[in-house]
Amino acid sequence: MKSAFLPLSLCVLSLPGMLAQCWEKPDDKWTEMAARRVMTDSPWAKQSASPRVIVRWESAAPVVHARRVVKLTPLEGDGVAVYRISIAGLAPDAGGSATASLRYSGGEAVNMSRVRVMKDADGSTLAVFEFPRAEGVRDPGLLRVLPFGIRLRANEFRFAATVGPAQVRQIFDLRQMICRRELAL
Repeated sequence: MKSAFLPLSLCVLSLPGMLAQCWEKPDDKWTEMAARRVMTDSPWAKQSASPRVIVRWESAAPVVHARRVVKLTPLEGDGVAVYRISIAGLAPDAGGSATASLRYSGGEAVNMSRVRVMKDADGSTLAVFEFPRAEGVRDPGLLRVLPFGIRLRANEFRFAATVGPAQVRQIFDLRQMICRRELAL
């Protein structure tokens, strides 16, 4: 019985090392492929099925660095006073009216303070929304690794936007948005 337990326990203990994500590596070790993954399929970039777009947390340090690696200009602004969330892959004629809100863990929705619809450096249409930083955002710390899907408290942002006829909704789980042991927003 002890011999069967030992290999299993070694596998469980080594699991976090095997699951290390590209954004946990030092900045100079990022590949272009890893950076593109951060920008398209990561805790900071979620693909939305209808419409087929990517909702990306642009002010997060991993996304800012990924933009540099793939030679896309980081979006203007210091990112300290605002959260910057974009919708990438909009139809070229997207525009007109654009509104968005951001809600933290069931609190009151906060409306955007600014929106820009622009062409990104790669030619795609990008709607960039800015929101004032939320007070009281809890760093999820170790709670993000609880087993069996146990959730003690909601710790997420809910983003909702309308750009022209397109309506986009996305949930960002803060327990996943950890980079180098810090919450990256």
